[in-house]
Amino acid sequence: MSKFEFTRRGLIKSGLPVVVWRRFDFRRNQSHIKFADQLARDPSAQLPEPDSSDRETWPGDKHPVHASVIVGFNDKRKEVLFMESWAGQSVPRRMRYEELEATATMVFYFEGK
Repeated sequence: MSKFEFTRRGLIKSGLPVVVWRRFDFRRNQSHIKFADQLARDPSAQLPEPDSSDRETWPGDKHPVHASVIVGFNDKRKEVLFMESWAGQSVPRRMRYEELEATATMVFYFEGK
């Protein structure tokens, strides 16, 4: 258990999932859904680099913790690809690296032998 470390992305590249507990906010979740829909229609769409007003929408210490599964990343776009635990989620959502770093509280890395 630890904070999310981007240096351990090799595990994800090798096909091993990473489970991250992160602060969750319903409104912020809606923005992740909205971007997933936008990206499906326009593959060139990109999440903006976060500014102070965007960071204000990120969940903080008073928000509940929620588990997500990190299934990929895109260094060029600085995005983490993640799946949610609820039904009907077959397409990974995306968030910027900075958001995951700011909202993650614990991480479980599965390492192969």
